[in-house]
Amino acid sequence: MDWNIILEILPDLLPWLLLLFVICLIAFLFYLWGKQTGVSQSREQTDKKVRLMESQRDKFQSELTAVNLKLEQYINFLVRIPDAVKNLNSALSFDDLVTSTIRLTKEMIDTNAVEIYLKDPKTDNLKLVAAFGTNRGQSIEVKPGEDVVGNAANLQILVSRDSLKLNKNTAADKFIEIAAPIAFRGSLIGVIGIGKIKRRMENEKRLLSMIADLFAVAYRNLESLDSVKEEAITDALTGLFNRRHFFEEAHSELRKAVGYNSTLSVFIFDIDNFKHYNDTNGHPQGDILLKELALLVKNNSRSTNIVARYGGEEFIVLLKDNDKNGALTYAENIRKMLENHPFQHREKQPLGFVSISGGVATYPADGDTIEKLIKNADSALYTAKESGRNRVIAYQS
Repeated sequence: MDWNIILEILPDLLPWLLLLFVICLIAFLFYLWGKQTGVSQSREQTDKKVRLMESQRDKFQSELTAVNLKLEQYINFLVRIPDAVKNLNSALSFDDLVTSTIRLTKEMIDTNAVEIYLKDPKTDNLKLVAAFGTNRGQSIEVKPGEDVVGNAANLQILVSRDSLKLNKNTAADKFIEIAAPIAFRGSLIGVIGIGKIKRRMENEKRLLSMIADLFAVAYRNLESLDSVKEEAITDALTGLFNRRHFFEEAHSELRKAVGYNSTLSVFIFDIDNFKHYNDTNGHPQGDILLKELALLVKNNSRSTNIVARYGGEEFIVLLKDNDKNGALTYAENIRKMLENHPFQHREKQPLGFVSISGGVATYPADGDTIEKLIKNADSALYTAKESGRNRVIAYQS
């Protein structure tokens, strides 16, 4: 290479070389700037992705917490179902059933109010029978199709105030937000309603429906139990208390009379010439007479008196807080009322009407036990028979 030639042309090439250098430098600077910008954008995108992931993570965590709470609530309900069913079905009274149901509802649903309504068979209206958190008496009635409770009863489905768009201020059930029908095999029993939910879990409606179903089954079981109890203490023919139940109640009332130093009387009577009535008119007519007479005596006695069929055509009445004069007045009124009542075939009786003979004995003068009182009242009854029938006599010691 001839360096002399290069040196000669170098001055001419220098501007071009300088220009090339500047162009390369600018290109290099653009490259560096582009690279820096790309890194910055990449970092922003990365940060955005990180923020999005964190937001999704927080959302997922929130949803997971809600699911866990729902799951916990369901597990709690499932775990409590055996005890809940046992408690509801072991309720020996309506009050026990209502108390257990309200407690279960409060434990399962975070609400500020619970109300239970029962259907009135006479009017079909829903009557408030129990309330928690509303301090309302039992004079509230809701008609079918009226407000939340009435719609739940009328449609026999769970309804809410929001879905029905009802005016809360004028509603009879203004404290109720959600109501579920209490029904058994398609037959409406009542409605259970809850108020405002403090912490909503989105499964309150399902839980309330299950509680309503549990209440319905327990209520029917309680009715069956009451029916069995009623049959156990009731005389099948007359509907009065039977002899066994009379003795149970009489012993209990005598203990009270002893404790409070009060009086107690027994009135025992039978139908005069009842065998003649049966022989003349037939036993079916005799049964009709027993039922009609029993109803008359019951309807003309105070609710505190215990009226029972003692056996055959014989009846007995326990008169609480009655001395001998009071018991005799009651017995005489019963005798006159039956004497004047137009029983069928009364004219065929020896006296021309249906009559009774009875005896009265009083604690403590005539005995200090129920057995002694009945024995002495029965003795007075036979005295009345021997004296001509159709009369009431007090026992004389």
